[in-house]
Amino acid sequence: MVTTKSLLFGAGRRRGLSLIGACAAVTAITVLAVLALGAVAPSHPAAVFLADDALPSILLYLPAPIALVGAYSRCGAPACLAVGVVPGIVFGAIVVVGGLLGVPGTGADATALGLSIGLSIGFSVVGLSSAFIGYCTGITAVLALDAFRDGDGRGAGE
Repeated sequence: MVTTKSLLFGAGRRRGLSLIGACAAVTAITVLAVLALGAVAPSHPAAVFLADDALPSILLYLPAPIALVGAYSRCGAPACLAVGVVPGIVFGAIVVVGGLLGVPGTGADATALGLSIGLSIGFSVVGLSSAFIGYCTGITAVLALDAFRDGDGRGAGE
């Protein structure tokens, strides 16, 4: 039977940090790719689709499957839930750094910066709830698989 400690706190710190780093890398690459495509061809249908439909979906729903995988691989609740705020933090960091460097499309003026910070907080809140659902689903999968393994006639030592 799986232990509560490994499900709640994780099997190791490195595993949890790798999960958070992978989520941050995927989010950053996606946001930067959308910004680059928008700068090269702003009116192209693919750029419009990615910026208007795909990017918000990735920022909002990416934490759920990553937290599910993290829970299944016993990364722990803190790492799985931290995955939820990563898209908001990465989005905010790209907007602030891009605004300071004058990168077009990142919100260089004060009004857009305030809106972007609000969006970052919103992405973090929704991402946290998404990560919580993914974490709970992963824990359920682990417990169900463990109960299935224990219920098929094999003993604990076999």
